[in-house]
Amino acid sequence: MKNLQDSSLESDHLKNVKFAVFGLGDSSYVYYNKSAKDVEEGFLKLGAQKLSAIGLGDDKGEEGWEGTYDEWMPEVFNES
Repeated sequence: MKNLQDSSLESDHLKNVKFAVFGLGDSSYVYYNKSAKDVEEGFLKLGAQKLSAIGLGDDKGEEGWEGTYDEWMPEVFNES
């Protein structure tokens, strides 16, 4: 994560990179999926291109994190 926050990197450092982020979390925690959100923000600041909206898996969800993943995954593979 520190490399994504390196202020010496230029904003187009990852301009040729496409990415997707899916976080595994538990919505009962204060910092629910914070790591996934931080990774997405870091990649965007460095010019990488998002393939899809961030997926935020929630272990407390009705179907657990898998329910969100099952909805998120096809969008990523259709874009890549």
